[in-house]
Amino acid sequence: MVDVTIVVPILNEKDNIRPLYHSLKKALDQAGFRWEIVFVDDNSQDGTLQEMRGLISEIKDHSVKLIQRIHRFGLSSACVEGIMASHAPFIVVMDVDGQHDETQIPIMYHTIQKKNLDAIVGSRYCDTGSLGELDPHRAFISKTATYLARKIGKVTLTDPMSGFFMIRRSTLESLIARLYSKGFKILLDILLASPSPLKYEEIAYTMRARKFGESKLNSRVILDYLMLLAYHRTHRWIPLDFVLYLFVGCTGAIFHLCVLRIFLQYGSSFIRAQFAATLIAILCNFYLNNKITFFYFRLKGLRVWSGLGTFILVCSIGLAVNLACADYIYKTTSVWWISGGFGFLISGIWNYLCSKTIVWRAKT
Repeated sequence: MVDVTIVVPILNEKDNIRPLYHSLKKALDQAGFRWEIVFVDDNSQDGTLQEMRGLISEIKDHSVKLIQRIHRFGLSSACVEGIMASHAPFIVVMDVDGQHDETQIPIMYHTIQKKNLDAIVGSRYCDTGSLGELDPHRAFISKTATYLARKIGKVTLTDPMSGFFMIRRSTLESLIARLYSKGFKILLDILLASPSPLKYEEIAYTMRARKFGESKLNSRVILDYLMLLAYHRTHRWIPLDFVLYLFVGCTGAIFHLCVLRIFLQYGSSFIRAQFAATLIAILCNFYLNNKITFFYFRLKGLRVWSGLGTFILVCSIGLAVNLACADYIYKTTSVWWISGGFGFLISGIWNYLCSKTIVWRAKT
C-alpha cells in the first residue's frame, strides 16, 4: 500500500522525465511517504517511452509505473486512467514540465487529512501565489479562462484552471460517471461534475518556468475548455460532438446554398445544381469534422482517403433522400432555398449518425 499516488500525464516530454522523478523522490522520501508515480503517456514519438522504460529498469522498484495509451488522447482522460490504475487513498495530479512545486505535496497530504477535505488545490492566485515568469500571452489566456470558469461555471476557487491538486480517491470515484473527461482541465471538470460543493482549500505556489519541451496549449485546448463548460452548463444531456457537428453542418450549409445559387444562375437544372452543391458540402463537412468534431478519432494518412470513401458511401442514402425531398418541395413551392435547405437537413441527420458510428468510431 502507498500513501499517495502522483499521476502525471505526458506527451513528448523526454527531457522532463528524470528531473521530475528525482525532485519528487527527494521531497517525498524526506517526508517519509510511501508513494508511487503513474505516468500516462499518449504514445509519445520523441523517445519519451524509451526514457521511461530506461528509468524504470534502473530504479528496480515499483514506485514508478507507466501506462502507454494508443488511440486515446487528452490530459483529462489520461489523468482518469492513471487514477483508476492506482490504489492510494490520496491522488496528486501534476504536470511533468517542472512548473509545479513538489515540495507542497507533504503539506497538501497532512492538510487534507487533518481537515477532512475532499481536495486541496495549488493556486497561483491566492495569497502569495504567482504565475511566475509565464509569458504575457499565456497569462492572459489563463486569467480569461479563470474568469469564465468563475462566472459561467459558478466556481468559487481562485484557480480552477490549476493542474496541480490533491484529491481523495473516494471523492473522485463518486464523480467518475459525471465527468466530461476530455481536454486538458480535469480539476474544473471535477468541480463542475460534483452535485454539491466539494470541501477544499487552496495552497499558494509560484509557477516555475518550463525548462524543456513545449507547452501543449493550442486552439484545440481552448475549444475543449469551452466544450467542457457547455457540457456541464447544459447538465450533460446534449452530446457535444453533435453540437460541433451542427456547427460544421451550418458551415457546410452555407457552402451548399452558395454553390446551389451559382449553378442555378448559370442555367443548370435544379436537380443537377442540388447534386453538385450536396457533394461539395459533403467534402467540406468531412474535412471539418475530421479536424474539429471527431478530433480525438481523427483520420490520418491513407486512412483519410478510405474514411472519405466510407463517408461518401454511407451518406449515399441520405443524398438520395435529400435529392428526392428537395426536388419534390421545389416542384411544389419553386422556392430554391427552402427546398435546398430542407434536403440538406434530412441528409445532415443521417450523416451524423453514420459519422458517429462508422467513419469516426473509436478504435479498439
